[in-house]
Amino acid sequence: MANTRFGWHSGKVICSGISILGAKIDAGTTEKHAVDISVTGSTASGGSVVGLNIVATTSGTAATWAAGLFARITEGATKNVNGYLCAAEFELNVGAGAYNPSDCGVLVLNSWIDNVNYGNISHPAYIHLREYGVSKMTNLLWFGDAVIGTTSKATLLSTSADLAASHTIKILVGATPLWILCNATGP
Repeated sequence: MANTRFGWHSGKVICSGISILGAKIDAGTTEKHAVDISVTGSTASGGSVVGLNIVATTSGTAATWAAGLFARITEGATKNVNGYLCAAEFELNVGAGAYNPSDCGVLVLNSWIDNVNYGNISHPAYIHLREYGVSKMTNLLWFGDAVIGTTSKATLLSTSADLAASHTIKILVGATPLWILCNATGP
């Protein structure tokens, strides 16, 4: 069923491309938004809320790569951004009310692999870091606003004396496995 007057369609819709012309300015700010999605989800016990759900399923054979979400920002020929430039930014805002989530994270990464040929996957990892272009990144992480505590378990970063490693975290640099040393006791 289609209704061209009101612009809705029920059934399968295949879109070959969308052009968004003229970004709008959010009221009261200088931010320009090409697309705005704002939802308020009402939940009940055991319910969940998702603001934007993207589900992509591959078909056919021999694709070069696939992603559920791809984001790129390209700076123009002149210096257009005086602050930071990034492909994606995520922000978590936990309310000040009496009820808080049992856990929280700015980004949650879920892995779901049931593939019987898992051993044939070359580089299984939660995060793949790739570098293109002439210049390369010089830091894995930048803690721009973190406070370094003095032998403190209450800060993200902390000074401490040499501690014997009780655990390791495996990373893969190219084809070379490396282990980040950790200690379960802490400072």
